[in-house]
Amino acid sequence: MTSLYEMPFGKIQDFIRRLVKAGLDEETVQQLLKDDSLAGPWVAQLMATLHPPLFVSNGQQLKNAREWFGDYFHKGQFANAEMQMANLKAPTEPLHAWVLTPHFNTIEQTFDWLWSTIKRVHSNDHPWRSDFLKSDPGHLKLVACSVFEPNSLRWVLVDFGAYLGERPDRVRGRDSAHAELLAAACHHPVWARSARKVVNGVFVPQVNLCGYQLSTVSGWVCVPYLSGGKEHMRLDYLLENNANSTFANPVRLEVVR
Repeated sequence: MTSLYEMPFGKIQDFIRRLVKAGLDEETVQQLLKDDSLAGPWVAQLMATLHPPLFVSNGQQLKNAREWFGDYFHKGQFANAEMQMANLKAPTEPLHAWVLTPHFNTIEQTFDWLWSTIKRVHSNDHPWRSDFLKSDPGHLKLVACSVFEPNSLRWVLVDFGAYLGERPDRVRGRDSAHAELLAAACHHPVWARSARKVVNGVFVPQVNLCGYQLSTVSGWVCVPYLSGGKEHMRLDYLLENNANSTFANPVRLEVVR
């Protein structure tokens, strides 16, 4: 590929014409050519459009939650989440992010309501859920010692890359993520669609929801998983003793109540 500095003058003129055609007036283009400092914000906005971050801001998540769940949670709960947001420490690892997670009346209702929200957010991706992934109490439960707080809205810091390639049954525990991952797929659509891709130099794995246990004809031996990427958004399950190099087993690092 030819370096930008080696491009013929005609190509550079063509590039400038494209900028003008896209909406930049000639005076603005001239200013950008004369003053490097003016180009910084413009380039940053362009790069954010071309390469959006994996995770949206906490403020955007609060806005999302009010839109999606405003009929369920009362104003005081949203006000409390907004106050807590001011004290959340910014993650320092690329696959660590805060997730504003709702817990509804029951484990099963939370699972289904969040899946319904995923289907709305990712409607263009034709989200798909296995018919065998049932959410009634006879088929879905949390791992022992995991906490479910009915009718709560809380901030959870999640490590989305934890235990990459490990068997869920060997690493699951009370901190294993469950509803947080479904909520993350709603709030963070770029992350959800980036499974098995390298984004900004970081491999984004598919995720086992190993805070859940799923029952089949063989007993409580399966775990749900979530995957996006080139395929449609997919909610399926696998055996809990299955190890796959592209799957992580995310954990909750911190919960703000």
